[in-house]
Amino acid sequence: MFSKDLLTICHCVLIEPNNGSAMGFTDHDCDLVIDGITYKANTATDPTAVAQKTNLSTDNLEIKSLLDDSAISGTDISAGKYDNAKITIVAVDFLNLPATLEGGQILLVGQVGETTATETTYQFEVVSRSSILNRQLNKKTSPLCPYEFGDNRCKKDLSGLTYNVSVSSVSSASQFALSGSLSDGRLEAGTVTFTSGTNQGNVADVKSFSNDLVTLYEPLPFLPEVGDNVTAVAGCKKTFDGANSCSYYNNIENFGGIPPHSNFMPGEDQYLAGENAN
Repeated sequence: MFSKDLLTICHCVLIEPNNGSAMGFTDHDCDLVIDGITYKANTATDPTAVAQKTNLSTDNLEIKSLLDDSAISGTDISAGKYDNAKITIVAVDFLNLPATLEGGQILLVGQVGETTATETTYQFEVVSRSSILNRQLNKKTSPLCPYEFGDNRCKKDLSGLTYNVSVSSVSSASQFALSGSLSDGRLEAGTVTFTSGTNQGNVADVKSFSNDLVTLYEPLPFLPEVGDNVTAVAGCKKTFDGANSCSYYNNIENFGGIPPHSNFMPGEDQYLAGENAN
């Protein structure tokens, strides 16, 4: 693809978070601008080592670099900003830069897997697109619905189950109270998304909700503050019946699991009862 001496070839890494602006890095000794995005030099990112290993059979790669508050910070990594972010690694001729990244030689398109950070460095696992496409997704039979609450298979309209509330008191990073006087259990198995404060953009799964008190499965990256704005969405336990279930939400026709009275998937009681069980 390149007609010039290989000494003019460098590598660019484009990282596109799901929540935030795209960031570019290069192993060239000067910043490069391609399609309006500046690929920063001197970040100690080493896409060359990654690029040399890249081929269609590659499953997992790693990118290592120094933390930089103006680029990739440990705080953002801890907050999950780069989880599942898209990564593109491209070889370009720095004396004849392409108008777009696609004009270079694309070596890898994938997404961020596991992320780790020390006090000075970070490491991203990169899962190649070919690996993602080649994964075998085995659909397992289960009494629980596999659909995400409100997705195009569940089809439940969540507009009436979404609440704009705020933090009224704080016990810890995983437990705090909300305004709005929602009924007990309403948010159980649901989510809370912070729309202001230091946790802005963070989404957390709700373990329990009682007397306006939210308990999360995992603590937030930062301690919430009174007055933080939150978008809370009611939860579905993915069961056929019971509290916060498919039946509770009048959505039985879209239940994706095996109903409890179905003979399709026998449970322990049916196995023990034998063939003549009614």
